[in-house]
Amino acid sequence: MKIFTADKSDDASAFDHVWSCLGQTPFPAYLTDPLCNIIGINQSMMDFHGLTDEIVTAALRSKMGANVLGMLFRKESILRQSMGDGWEPIVRSNLHQFRATALRYRNLAQFETLLSLLCERADFPRLWAETRLNPTNDFYSQLRRFEYKHMIFGPVFYVATMSTTITSLGNLHLTTHVPLNAQTVALFVKLSNREQSAREMMPWSSLVENPLQTVVNHL
Repeated sequence: MKIFTADKSDDASAFDHVWSCLGQTPFPAYLTDPLCNIIGINQSMMDFHGLTDEIVTAALRSKMGANVLGMLFRKESILRQSMGDGWEPIVRSNLHQFRATALRYRNLAQFETLLSLLCERADFPRLWAETRLNPTNDFYSQLRRFEYKHMIFGPVFYVATMSTTITSLGNLHLTTHVPLNAQTVALFVKLSNREQSAREMMPWSSLVENPLQTVVNHL
């Protein structure tokens, strides 16, 4: 039996470890920093939400870049549309997760800039306020269960589980969708039949020493 772990004293080793897991998992998965910037995404997740190279490129060129919340709150986003009637429960869950992961970084200019941009998008001010007043789901921010009708694939049932790797350059959060019924298992197996790889998105940035500059572009 082999057990692979990261060297806790080496940020680059920790990143390599998480990046390898992202590229090898057959289930839909993505890697974010504490402010929900997407550092990497695997092919299964791209296919699950209908994300194309053109969509990703457009997101990267936007003011927010490839940010989970930015994409969720964009009215015409394919990510939002693919979730159908599951959009609001999912976005509420992501807001609770964002509150938990971003807590220690709220004093940084990068957090303020992101929040200002999000406030310009429809539905965000309302849901941001409502999730602040009803924080009960914070307990489940790393284990979130979803059941809804996907726009393309029909009924899906899965748990989004988040693992956290602590580094001096900001924590790395790997979110993986794990199927909870036979229909979703079959769908995720079908999606995994394509060659899996981790696609780089946003650079891994330091939210501790210099929040406005990229200090590591390891991808």
